[in-house]
Amino acid sequence: MDESFSYYTLIIFLALSAFFSGSETAFFSLSKIQLKKLEQDKTRAAKIIFNLLKKPRELLILILLGNTIANIAAATTAALIAINIGSKIFTANAALYSILIEIVLMTILLVVLGEVAPKLISFSSPIKVAKLASFILLPLKYILWPLTHILLFISNLVSKKPQQENETELTSEDFKKLMDSQAAQNSLEEKEKKIIRSVFRFSSTISKEIMIPRVDIVACDITEGIEKVRKLIIKSGHSRIPVFKNTIDNVIGIAYAKDILLNPNLKSLNSLLRPAFFITENVKIQHVLNQFKTKKVQIAIVVDEYGGTSGMLTLEDILEELVGEIMDEYDKEPPMFSRISPNKFLINGMYSIAKLNSQFNLDIPESKYSNVSIFLLDMFNRVPNKNEVYIYQDKAKFTIRNIKSQRINYVIMEILKP
Repeated sequence: MDESFSYYTLIIFLALSAFFSGSETAFFSLSKIQLKKLEQDKTRAAKIIFNLLKKPRELLILILLGNTIANIAAATTAALIAINIGSKIFTANAALYSILIEIVLMTILLVVLGEVAPKLISFSSPIKVAKLASFILLPLKYILWPLTHILLFISNLVSKKPQQENETELTSEDFKKLMDSQAAQNSLEEKEKKIIRSVFRFSSTISKEIMIPRVDIVACDITEGIEKVRKLIIKSGHSRIPVFKNTIDNVIGIAYAKDILLNPNLKSLNSLLRPAFFITENVKIQHVLNQFKTKKVQIAIVVDEYGGTSGMLTLEDILEELVGEIMDEYDKEPPMFSRISPNKFLINGMYSIAKLNSQFNLDIPESKYSNVSIFLLDMFNRVPNKNEVYIYQDKAKFTIRNIKSQRINYVIMEILKP
């Protein structure tokens, strides 16, 4: 065999080895999002990729078969070259020494050039590599059809699995990326984006983050007169209010507005009290919603680690977290969050720190502060006065607008580094 021809042949087989290794990584590392982009591509290469991926087991066997043939051919060619060169260098045991050197060198070449390098390139740009490879793999699919189907038949017998390809489910992370991709193309309206993001946030939100705080709970003592309770219900507009004995930390039941308002001759609350449902601060609202459904209740008393009343959570609060604020005839306050100017926002003190961080990357400790009011009270180390200002890490300026029941009710936040 001509020596220069042998070198060219070795280079070709090494290139084929790299091609098949890269193709394997490119095709089988394509995510659902990347496949979705290819589906919208409408190019011939994209169509070929989808054609090949219809039967991934067959495609994998085709690539592995091609890679094996290329590696064997490269190793054989290298052995012939090594023996030819070795016979000129070594006087004794030339063939043995030549083969040993060939094994070491080919192992390095095949690992580096035939495996690692092409796989790294393909992993970083799977779509580009898959498009280029598809034009070669498609004709090879038909050329090697007999061999691939024999191997496919054998692999099915060995694995005892039918030739049925199971699609990987779209993960929540994939769905988020897909939503962002569509959003970039203006395929989704802003309201739709907010609802979808709320669905993903919903599963990780805990009761402490959205509950009505202790100071804002509308409740009554069991010893209160019925007329006073009726006026309280009418004034607050609530359909259910907690009833306590001596202190709000000792909630003994829930009074329903309909039971009190539809019983004009009622003398005492005791006979109408419904059992109170208690939850902890860190329970996930998804679990609370399931408990509401099971127990057929719409209100829960949130207790802290010491058993005291920390707040109250209603079905309305949970639904607002999922689909946005629910406004009725009794809601007269401004929304939880509204834009005043490009970098200024009116924010309710109960607005979640987690949401604020996700919107503006403020990096306020979420484990320590559940809402804006708690955060600012801690930063001031007291109840601030109206129009007092706090600047957080040169990122945002908070101006106190309203104080209610020793709690920060509304603030104006100005983003200093948009």
